[in-house]
Amino acid sequence: MTKGGGADGRPAQWGLRTETSTAATALCPIRSYGGELLDPGFLGKNVAFDRAPARQALQLLYDLRHKSRVHPIQGADAVKFTDGNLAMMNTTMSTGRSYEPMVAGRFQMEAVLIPKGPSGKRGSQGHVDMWGLFSHTRHQDEAWQLHKWLVDKETSQALFAEVGLPGARPDGWNDPAVVNAPMVKIFKDFIEKEGVGLIALPWNLRMLEFSNTLIPNAFAPMWTGQLSPEQAIASAVGPAQQLLDQPRPGAAG
Repeated sequence: MTKGGGADGRPAQWGLRTETSTAATALCPIRSYGGELLDPGFLGKNVAFDRAPARQALQLLYDLRHKSRVHPIQGADAVKFTDGNLAMMNTTMSTGRSYEPMVAGRFQMEAVLIPKGPSGKRGSQGHVDMWGLFSHTRHQDEAWQLHKWLVDKETSQALFAEVGLPGARPDGWNDPAVVNAPMVKIFKDFIEKEGVGLIALPWNLRMLEFSNTLIPNAFAPMWTGQLSPEQAIASAVGPAQQLLDQPRPGAAG
């Protein structure tokens, strides 16, 4: 954080901003501390964000905002990475790459990995996008041909050109265009050398409810300072476990 703030004492420039729109963005520092959102971390049936490692990580994220004041508070502090008033932004690989054309010719942008935490590990989560094939479709052959086209090498190359990610194909990640892109190579090397963590998927597959709705809404008062980490965690445990106790959608009985 640098000097030069307004009359209200808020800084004009900031050191770091982390994404908090989904549970996944809080998971990486939690895993760096040796914690998880779920127990087990993949296909979990129980809440784990109320345990000591996760509490420590969430306290750190809280302190960055409300104690150290190096992190802007959403809705209160005006900051845009593209304006050059934010030194570092912790975000997903695809979001980071989307900023490249926006800052071109204005300032240099580079990618670095988050530091290893007390656990000695660098927390991560592999995100996935999936295409489903309805088992009772009357057009199975045509649907299968479409699926094969969507995941072939040519589509991987087109995907990289459009959104900056080559998909899940190994030969897509080894394409010269990907290997020679500095903003991508650092993540490619990380995946190959350290390995990426499995997605925090609830056992009942209620991923959107858990990661995109329940956890972000429960943690939001913590980020704004309305609740302490202990209070936010305590209020989220019950609803989260109730969600995890539900059966998989469509399950009989």
